[in-house]
Amino acid sequence: MSTPRFLAEIAWRISVIVSRLTGKKPILTKESVSNAYAFMTYDSSKIKERIGFEFRDSDDTIENAIAGRLD
Repeated sequence: MSTPRFLAEIAWRISVIVSRLTGKKPILTKESVSNAYAFMTYDSSKIKERIGFEFRDSDDTIENAIAGRLD
């Protein structure tokens, strides 16, 4: 379950007000909220072509990480 964007937009504004009153850095910023809700895609074809790199399946990666923790 994620926070609705309109609540996050309100939260960063409150965070900025609180930071101005306390003199501390804001916990949330307009940019951090914007980035949290941005949809980004990446293409790995260039690294695969140039150096022959192959990514592991996410299930294999998780199993490997868990196995490493159990040793």
